[in-house]
Amino acid sequence: MVANRSTHSRSYDELLEALGERGCPICWLGRRVSERYLDGVLYEAVNDPGMRERFREAYGLCEPHARQLARIRSGNLGIAILYRDVLWTLLRELGDEEGQPRRYIPWPRATAEPFSWEDRLVPRGRCPACVQQEEMERIYIHELLQHLEDPALHVAFLKSTGLCLKHLRRAMQQAGKDQQRQALIEMQRTVWRQLVAELDEFIRKHDYRFRDEGFGPEGDSWLRALIGLTGAI
Repeated sequence: MVANRSTHSRSYDELLEALGERGCPICWLGRRVSERYLDGVLYEAVNDPGMRERFREAYGLCEPHARQLARIRSGNLGIAILYRDVLWTLLRELGDEEGQPRRYIPWPRATAEPFSWEDRLVPRGRCPACVQQEEMERIYIHELLQHLEDPALHVAFLKSTGLCLKHLRRAMQQAGKDQQRQALIEMQRTVWRQLVAELDEFIRKHDYRFRDEGFGPEGDSWLRALIGLTGAI
């Protein structure tokens, strides 16, 4: 007898898993995507010409993804190879290799536009980890919008901190129907109302008259409010 298989996609299952974690589920999934992507870069794609070119074009990674990269165990050799490339690219931009930058910008003349060294330091491409993360976040948001009325997802969302402001805005932009927007807004309102009630209780218990009551689930409401709105951990 063939075992029953889930009718949901893998991205749906991952979204449901993320709703059980602390903070915005899209942020949580995005971080996991970028961690896996960077791990794959270091161990499988360091010598891939296309990957090396994307790193050169972007002058490496953005600050958050550079921190993620540095935390990967035994990734130091791969980082050294990638960033040696980036540094040589920057040296060429600043006139190394017999004074000839890769993108030659002539010295200013009386009729020429003002010369700007800063222009040479502007990346021509985006952080490759950002590109990968944002594409997958778009897929997860689409999955959320398609399953707002799914009972399991609906319950999981209401038990979570909902979406952070950044991803709530993106979801509003991505939603193809007004009813999707309205459904998501109402779910988010429910989450925020509950959080406000817990914050009120947390604040009340800091009054000297009620300090002996002790804290319950509202004890970390301040942290959930911070994480819930910003996606920060």
